Amino acid sequence: MIKFFRKIRQNLLSEGKTRSYLKYAIGEIVLVVIGILIALQINNWNEERKIKQKETIVLKELLTSINSDLTAYKIHTEPSLERKANGIDSLIAYIFDKREIKNSIFINFYTNMSLNVFMQFDDGPFEDLNLLD
Repeated sequence: MIKFFRKIRQNLLSEGKTRSYLKYAIGEIVLVVIGILIALQINNWNEERKIKQKETIVLKELLTSINSDLTAYKIHTEPSLERKANGIDSLIAYIFDKREIKNSIFINFYTNMSLNVFMQFDDGPFEDLNLLD
């Protein structure tokens, strides 16, 4: 293909057709520019596709992380809330029945009411988002 274009160029110059050669040269430049623009567009499409793939992966990781955190939260907090409610209900029953509350029973109520659960959430996907900037 290159030999073909070289032959056309040499024939035009040897025959003294400078005007035709200039038209040919401008046409060749236009073809090169069009080729470069097409290559840039293809590259932009490819980059957009890669960005969408990363976005999908990050969103899936976020969803998985949030779901696992919610599951862990439910597993650990529901029993604690139930113990607290039982402790408060027992204390209220003792108060309304006007029964004497011994120190050991009060400590038991208080212990049940004050149990706390400390959770550590998975912040890995959120940290990955900071690295993307």
